[in-house]
Amino acid sequence: MSSRDVIKETEYHARFSICGSRDSSRILTGDVPFEIIKALSNVYPILLILDSWLDCILWTTGDTALNLINLLLVCISLKFAASDTTGSIYEIRNLYIESAIFFVLKLLSFQFLLISSIYYVNSVQVDLNRFESPTVDEIVSTADSVVNKLRLIHSQVTNLIKIENFKELILFCIVLSPLQWILLQFVQLDTYLIFVVAACSLYHSNWIQVTMRVIWKCIYVRMACYKHLKRYISPKLKNITTRQIWKSKMTGRDDLHSVTLRIKNTANINDELIKTLLLNRIGTGESEEYLENVSEKELLQVECNVIEFEFIENQRKWGPNGWMPKLLPYEGTNFTFSSSENKTLYRYNETPIIFQEYIPPNYYWLEDDWTKKLWKYYDTKWSFIGLNDSPECFTRSREWNRRAYSIRDN
Repeated sequence: MSSRDVIKETEYHARFSICGSRDSSRILTGDVPFEIIKALSNVYPILLILDSWLDCILWTTGDTALNLINLLLVCISLKFAASDTTGSIYEIRNLYIESAIFFVLKLLSFQFLLISSIYYVNSVQVDLNRFESPTVDEIVSTADSVVNKLRLIHSQVTNLIKIENFKELILFCIVLSPLQWILLQFVQLDTYLIFVVAACSLYHSNWIQVTMRVIWKCIYVRMACYKHLKRYISPKLKNITTRQIWKSKMTGRDDLHSVTLRIKNTANINDELIKTLLLNRIGTGESEEYLENVSEKELLQVECNVIEFEFIENQRKWGPNGWMPKLLPYEGTNFTFSSSENKTLYRYNETPIIFQEYIPPNYYWLEDDWTKKLWKYYDTKWSFIGLNDSPECFTRSREWNRRAYSIRDN
């Protein structure tokens, strides 16, 4: 079991996206069949328009002021569409001058937004007809950009509302409907609609993203989110003690390996000899080459039980302090124990160095020290990056392995 799975058993991370860190998959260029080229060429204007609108939603355009103007026009237009305007034109003389001004402003905003959208769609079509036809690379690049942006929005929506089956969907609606009804008793429908649209539109703006990043750095905010969303993630790992580890290993069928050694009865049998023979037998299986000219009467069989222990060390990078064993509270402990019998991970509150001091009297360590594998580096969400440290690496883990043996009584 990989160390990445260790942390993902108990962690919850916010999925904020900031401008400049979009998912930019490779462009799918190459040999494209003519039928696909023709189909893509026909939908190319739609792809351009959709890509432009997604840029506005994700705030990936260079003109943030234009995004704000568009958002303001959308909110005012929604105010106009959601309000009751029946008979407004004929009764405008009876309205206060202030109400009349607001009505005209809402109407003009709606018309301006509608006309500007129609103008943009028409200008795209005119430009495509006037200039050269797009190349295959341009068409595929635009389609790839649209797919990446839609994938980003989809992943964020599904991460916000995690509904895995129909039962959870019904429960979600039952819980949300009364809250919506209570909220609408105090807030008007148009105001509520404008607030939802504005909140969704501003989510990807740099100001909101930076603010959420700063808030998310507070450990109390993370703990509150973890406790609130506990039912959406895997159950917490159970704790295990040193005594429990030894008991599970010595009684587990999959963990206990029997090895038979054949030694000359005239040899000086000691711990070093048995360790050397066990290492050769387990590693290469060549422990009996020197017994070719020895009769069976001169051989002594020694039955040994060998068990292997595996711990996983996890660390996090803490600014100028570098790599430290301190993790976030919901990420578990510095070391976790991996049970090969039931494929389960456990929280271990000690270190392997302390664990090796509590070996039972009839057991001996086969290796002189723990075997430490290479570090695996991950980002702050424990997504694997590589085997080398880099600026985008914030977490890492590695395995500790060691074996112990005991001699069975004949």
